Amino acid sequence: MNLDTNNINQKTLSRAFYEVMIDLAKSDSDPILLGWRDRESQTSRFDVFVDNCLSDGDRVLDFGCGLSDLYGYTKEKGYDVQYTGIDIMPDFIKKSKEKYGDDVRILNTNILYFLEEFEWVFASGVFSVGFTIDEIVEHIRHFIGITTKGVCLNLLNKNTFKGDVQVSFDPDEVKSILSDKFPETTIDFVEGYYPDDYTIIIKSDSNDAKSNKN
Repeated sequence: MNLDTNNINQKTLSRAFYEVMIDLAKSDSDPILLGWRDRESQTSRFDVFVDNCLSDGDRVLDFGCGLSDLYGYTKEKGYDVQYTGIDIMPDFIKKSKEKYGDDVRILNTNILYFLEEFEWVFASGVFSVGFTIDEIVEHIRHFIGITTKGVCLNLLNKNTFKGDVQVSFDPDEVKSILSDKFPETTIDFVEGYYPDDYTIIIKSDSNDAKSNKN
């Protein structure tokens, strides 16, 4: 895949990346449509989210929701969640609404100005296209402010991932940065579920207080 990533902002790069994926995908069920290597690479990440974070009835915000596959996966696992997805691709939003109807709410909005409260913000794969670590920190700070339980995201591992367009991050460096930026949080790293990937689960004392009030 040839994409010129010089002098291009994150949203423009994301749109360009997923437009290429749409062209390459053979159908809406083709994992490459959303940039996944295969279906297992997607569901293994979802397993970490569901097994470590989710409870029945949670209000969930899925940042970079794609086709809202995370919602479908929670239903398969027997969870009843209040699901809101945010994505920048009109085609993905349209297909999500066609598939799930009124069971989901899908928006195209600036997440950093979105102030509704949720139990969890999930972000699977979205930070692998065009984001810098500073931008990820900015998003995490906002996510912590709008959640009562926490934030769960995954990143590609710089030590093992090889790619020309998607970005990857050293887990030790990320752990050090996040510990410094968010000292009043509990940060757990989950690894070993899939090559090239790790998940970060972030909870804070203030979130515990908010959760106890609800």
